[in-house]
Amino acid sequence: MPERTSLPGLDEQLATRRLLCRLRLPHEPDEPESALSLLARLERQGVHGRLTRIANEDLRQLDGPTLILLRDRRWLLVTTVRHGRIVVEDSHGHEQTFSFRAVSESFAGMVFDRTPQLPTGGTVLSRIARLMWQHRRALYPVVALVLLLQGLSLLGPQLTRMLVDDALPQDSTELIYGILAGMFLIALLRSAASWLEQCIVQLMQVHLDASLERGLLAHVLRLPYRFLEAKSVGQIIQGFMGITQARTALTVDVLGIALGSLTGLCLLVAMSLMMPVQTLLVVAVGAASSILAVVFGSRQERLQRQVVDASVRERESALEILGRITTLKAAGAAGRAMERWLILLRRSRALIRQNERLTLACQVSIDVLGQVQLQALWIWGGLRVLAGALQLGELIAFTAMATLFHAATGRVARSFVKLRELKAQVTETECLLAQQPVVPTYRRSARRSTPDIEVRDLWFRYGENRPWVFEGLDLVIAAGEIHHLRGPSGFGKSTLLKLVAGLYEPCKGEILIGGRPPQAARDDMIFVPQHVRTFNASVRENLVLFSGGAQFAQLMRSAELTGLAKHVQELPMGYETLLAHGGANFSGGQRQLIALTAALTSDKPVLLLDEATANLDASSARRLLESPLFEGRTVVHAGHDLQRVPASTSRVRA
Repeated sequence: MPERTSLPGLDEQLATRRLLCRLRLPHEPDEPESALSLLARLERQGVHGRLTRIANEDLRQLDGPTLILLRDRRWLLVTTVRHGRIVVEDSHGHEQTFSFRAVSESFAGMVFDRTPQLPTGGTVLSRIARLMWQHRRALYPVVALVLLLQGLSLLGPQLTRMLVDDALPQDSTELIYGILAGMFLIALLRSAASWLEQCIVQLMQVHLDASLERGLLAHVLRLPYRFLEAKSVGQIIQGFMGITQARTALTVDVLGIALGSLTGLCLLVAMSLMMPVQTLLVVAVGAASSILAVVFGSRQERLQRQVVDASVRERESALEILGRITTLKAAGAAGRAMERWLILLRRSRALIRQNERLTLACQVSIDVLGQVQLQALWIWGGLRVLAGALQLGELIAFTAMATLFHAATGRVARSFVKLRELKAQVTETECLLAQQPVVPTYRRSARRSTPDIEVRDLWFRYGENRPWVFEGLDLVIAAGEIHHLRGPSGFGKSTLLKLVAGLYEPCKGEILIGGRPPQAARDDMIFVPQHVRTFNASVRENLVLFSGGAQFAQLMRSAELTGLAKHVQELPMGYETLLAHGGANFSGGQRQLIALTAALTSDKPVLLLDEATANLDASSARRLLESPLFEGRTVVHAGHDLQRVPASTSRVRA
């Protein structure tokens, strides 16, 4: 295909449509006045990702289809990279090829990094299988190597028979050397083929890991807040561990079952042609091995559920200690917390050891059956050879094939046991994937105005048998007004803020943000909780992250008004000072100032503050709430101390 001189760049709307067509996804027409960005357009159609910068040399590693930004601000749809060239698609759906140099000269350094989407529906294994099918080109070498290994497995015993029965009795030196060279070559090829098979499987696992972990994380981040709130960190971690174990099971254990079954079938045919009666003995031993695998697998499946539950509880206890280590040391309760964790650890390790003993017992039992089979064949065959009814080479060849058959049967049995254990390991993964994610709704207006908040006949409770938190609540907050929600602990202030933010769903009634439900107005709101947990990054990075990517110059100006700049000046590295995990090396007030500064620098017109100034002194809180950064915003502020609230602030009892 000849190379063109000019790249077929596309505008944002056309680039979006062409990418969706390439992904075989439906797309809705944009309104003429739509101001949706490229990311918003794609996410609205179910294609998630981010814009990221890459170097020109990284263009060779692009995984299409994707979009790259050109210097003229147009987008280039890259379908694939093959044979050292980049294949792109023009506005009419026709493919063109360009050299890396031609694309690099016009490349602006920005690429759409598409988040892999997990296939929907079915079990975890079926989803991964469908994802593997998308990378099926990598499976072809594995299939070819497996077929090669089957042929080599059959050639080895036959060469041994020829060496013993033909070459040695004839004293043919050339034939002996030829057979020995062939046997050496077969052993070398088998080793090389096994090594290549492992390399290809590992390469596929790397590709799958990137898709599975990113896809699962993107799915979890879109799940309802109430669902995630009911899950512990240990359960979510187990969900990620489960999908990794499922990937291993599909690429190793299922492959082991397929390879073992194919090997056994080929050997069974070869053995039945040589000694049909003795083949029945080999098959009986293989059937006994399979029965043992089923029995042990059933016991291990039940035990594995206990292992997973115990491991989750032990992991949660360890995370609680690490997250609350300051509180535990201050209360002198570190020793008791350690004892509690050790009890859970011993319980978990005891169950793991019990499971390992069952695995070992299963393997030893199958190996014992194999040794009994081998010795029986040698005793029977030796007597037949001495009687002149059987040649030694035939006995050696048949015994070698019987040993390979038993090894293949054992591989299938061990893989079967691992698959039985997998059911318990992927329970949390199945639970996460079964939950439907929240579909975001994007605003279509180019101009962002300050909305009002209206609560109509709101009813809410945390469960069917739980008391009502709100019964017919009505509340109106005018646009640009600061409302203070007061009341004692447990009154429902935080719950109301989470309802307004769209994190909770009302049981009855409705909440409108500028005439829209909270889910449709999520892009207009920012929620600042009382207990802020920062990231293990610098102050600068936390500010940029919490503000949604605001310019650092704007963040610095806001920090001057909120009082954060005064604290930062006292830090050894200023804005580059690193925060520990959860911000443990910063005070609660400093963490709140970081979150508030970021929120006030963002362009969100609605601020929901849950005790957001509780850790600040009275003068700092008053100065902050009187800051001009609050002007033009609708603010809902929940707190206890009304003395901190400026006189102009409305006080509403919800």
